[in-house]
Amino acid sequence: MIRSSLTAALSIVALSGGAMATTQRPFAVPPSSLDVAIVTLGRQAGVDIVSTERDLPTIRVRGVRGVMDVENALALLLRGTGLQGRRLDARSFRVERRSMAALQPPREIPPLPVAAQPVPTPLNIVVTAAKRPSSLLRFPAGVTLVTPGLTETGVGGDRSSFNEMTDRLPVMQQTALGPGRNKLFIRGIADSSFNGPTQSTVSVYFGDVQLGYNGPDPDLRLHDVERVEILEGPQGTLYGAGAIGGIIRIVPNAVNVTDNEAVFSLKTSMTHGGGPGHDVAGAFNLALPAHEAGLRAVVYDAVDGGYIDDPLTGVNDINRSHVRGGRLTGRLLSDDGWDVELGGLYQRIDNRDGQYVQSAAGFAGIEALGPEPSESDFSQFRVVLNKMWDSGLRLVSASGFVARHSSELFDASRLAGGPDPTFYWSYRRNHSVSQELRLYRSRDLGLSWLVGAALLDSRERNTREFGRDGAAQDIVGVLNRTRSVALFSELSWAFSPRLSVTGGGRLTAARTDSDPLDGLAASRYVHGIETTRLDPTLALSWLAAPDLSVYGRFQTGFRTGGLAVARGGGRVATFKPDAISVLEAGVRSLPTDPRLPRLNLGISYARWKDIQADLIDRSGFPYTATIGRARIWSVEAGANWSPTPRWDLGGSLLYSYNRISGAWRTSRRAKSVVWQKRRRWPCPGGCVTACRLGATDGPSERKPLMLVDRFWGPANISTWCRATMPWSTAA
Repeated sequence: MIRSSLTAALSIVALSGGAMATTQRPFAVPPSSLDVAIVTLGRQAGVDIVSTERDLPTIRVRGVRGVMDVENALALLLRGTGLQGRRLDARSFRVERRSMAALQPPREIPPLPVAAQPVPTPLNIVVTAAKRPSSLLRFPAGVTLVTPGLTETGVGGDRSSFNEMTDRLPVMQQTALGPGRNKLFIRGIADSSFNGPTQSTVSVYFGDVQLGYNGPDPDLRLHDVERVEILEGPQGTLYGAGAIGGIIRIVPNAVNVTDNEAVFSLKTSMTHGGGPGHDVAGAFNLALPAHEAGLRAVVYDAVDGGYIDDPLTGVNDINRSHVRGGRLTGRLLSDDGWDVELGGLYQRIDNRDGQYVQSAAGFAGIEALGPEPSESDFSQFRVVLNKMWDSGLRLVSASGFVARHSSELFDASRLAGGPDPTFYWSYRRNHSVSQELRLYRSRDLGLSWLVGAALLDSRERNTREFGRDGAAQDIVGVLNRTRSVALFSELSWAFSPRLSVTGGGRLTAARTDSDPLDGLAASRYVHGIETTRLDPTLALSWLAAPDLSVYGRFQTGFRTGGLAVARGGGRVATFKPDAISVLEAGVRSLPTDPRLPRLNLGISYARWKDIQADLIDRSGFPYTATIGRARIWSVEAGANWSPTPRWDLGGSLLYSYNRISGAWRTSRRAKSVVWQKRRRWPCPGGCVTACRLGATDGPSERKPLMLVDRFWGPANISTWCRATMPWSTAA
């Protein structure tokens, strides 16, 4: 979850009575981020511990248990972090870099009076998706931070999937094709509603490893997740190809190497005119002996009951979906500062039928001669190494392997004619291997820098069949393999406590080799497409007031080309890379006093050329084409206000205007509004009431099919509960 603290940059103060720092006392500081652990340690010892280090919320520590004096407890807590505690007086300590401590001799300061209160300063919310810690207030770009649920563990709650998040976040959109089939868009950077061989406009990461190179969003369930970070606009400098609309980074809860724990949640739902649903999840953490290693497992099973009926077959709730999966992560900490994580996840989605209706069948009906099921299997394995030195230098190595297999079936009876049902099958197999190595150092003043290198090898195989069940014939498919190598760097110079400038670039060399499948004869296509490009970035952040910042940013991005089925279905064609550049500016206010509203306002302008789009031809077959150029203007705003400890009020708005020129001489306008009001009740189960209001205005062109999002569908009522319990492996 997002953690915040009061005091300068990060200053943590624990006020207590006159306990002496040399007293032997029991400590029980659980594993957490370092900023939270320091507060806990200070309270248990009755001393003041302060720090101005900016990256404390990003450092995970193992905690401290046992009877000792506070000086030894603080030293154990900071072991392997590159930091050390320096005594200021009998009841005060300062946490700082070892190199800084060596240059600054201790000095006596007068003790704080017991009645003293810390001076409120800006909230220190840290953004980690920028690949080095950055304060949200000073982050020079549009960003949205979301906690998946209303619990500290992230299990259960009211946002356990991206589908539920998009209902509340106007800046984030999806196609509503169903779980495992949706395409995600950020800030109106959208190519088409259909899935094909083109790269996604949004890159989704689980921790430091990408979940997929292309294809739809895998719709990973957000159980046992600390937070989700959404970076808006192209992220070509840090993330390379595919992130032209932005990136979504899922931050899971870290393995606890000190304590055992178990968390269970149950969510039930009932849709008016539809079937019942549930979402059951559990997270289990096992701390191994010596408190230097641990295991964390997550399992879940979810059913969306559906609400669309088929009047021809008499089957109700045909759009029922079933999602089940799990994760297992191991973590090892060493005394010399190494943090090793090995993990894997698996998820399967089965959709009974399509997620759309036909206008002639009414709002919640479909007229198809047979069901249109789909399924998806997704797995990921990752190895992440972290190392921090006493000087503040930090190394991160992230390796990952991703495999995804999916299939879809569509009713093509009206296209084929005749009394017997005819179907169209589509099969996709994706495998990708990635490796990234980066080194960085962050400072409040002076130069902060980041350098890194990345390798990627992605292979995608698309095959198709058409005909009657049991007598289907193979039709043309494609095989695309993309290999890329990239070097990237970003520098930030803080000229003063108020003004900082960031610049960087990414040099990418990529090659996509393509081949048609199923024995296609001679066709005109390019076997290999090579792309070499530099994606620069330039940004500025100015602290206009202690809790108010102004930023501006220029950024570019691109997607690689490849081979796809051409219009007509019986041949293939090459689609070339597309590219985008964006200029944005904004204002962000994060006052410490919760009674004051937290505000953000941003505007952006994008130029997108050689747009790749996956489309449907008049016969109903999918194909890929380059549709032209686009200019996109957008305005977004958000506000959050907590007038009392029990009330949170929040609202957000996105307005975008898109104009396409070239092959498709059309224009479209889209806007959406979401307003949220949430009241937290002081009851043991974490009860919640919520009301949402939304509005959209999309293109008015006619379509043979009408997509229905649950947000506009029948009313849905859900309840949830959770239970948390420590447990022991002792006999």
